[in-house]
Amino acid sequence: MFARALRRANEHRYRNLGHAAGQSCTSHISVVDANGTMVSLTNTLLSRFGSKVVVPDLGFALNNGVMWFDPRTGRPNSLVAGRRPLSNMSPVIATRDGRPELALGAAGGRQIVPAVAQILAYILAFDMPLETALSVPRIDASGAGIRVSRSASAEVAASVAAEFDVEVVEDTLYPVNFAVPSAVMRQDGVNMGMAHPRNPWAAVREGRP
Repeated sequence: MFARALRRANEHRYRNLGHAAGQSCTSHISVVDANGTMVSLTNTLLSRFGSKVVVPDLGFALNNGVMWFDPRTGRPNSLVAGRRPLSNMSPVIATRDGRPELALGAAGGRQIVPAVAQILAYILAFDMPLETALSVPRIDASGAGIRVSRSASAEVAASVAAEFDVEVVEDTLYPVNFAVPSAVMRQDGVNMGMAHPRNPWAAVREGRP
């Protein structure tokens, strides 16, 4: 059951890996070229405009990744020299017979991991086409309860409610409730891509050399 697996993973994270707070200001791109080389890249500024410092002459803003740390001492995610901060980003490249077949990731803060886990399972375990996998209504286990997309069948919310507190919410543009994923695949030498079907800032583009 997705809800149980995602909830337990999230609880383990909060107990043992710290707590990454803050609003999302994240972008993700999934890329495949004519030779099948793939990139899955997630980049974030954090808390809208990051550190609110722009590099002179280069024009890009710096992030404020220090906010990923717990300011309290003695915690799993406390600010300590040499420690890597906890992050929500989880870009994925899945391979078959040593060759990349799927590049997947998402923007959306804490909702990224549940979204990527579900889409990956839809494709690899349930053999869904890429477009279907990104269009299926999802659940989210990154908060106190389990959020279920209002576009999911009633049986989904009822099943999850047997074990967890459930909140049925819209898959809205703002606030983002289920992350904004994008993915590319290469099968039999053919490249394909799919982005969040309801987000106007998500798109699939074909590049030309």
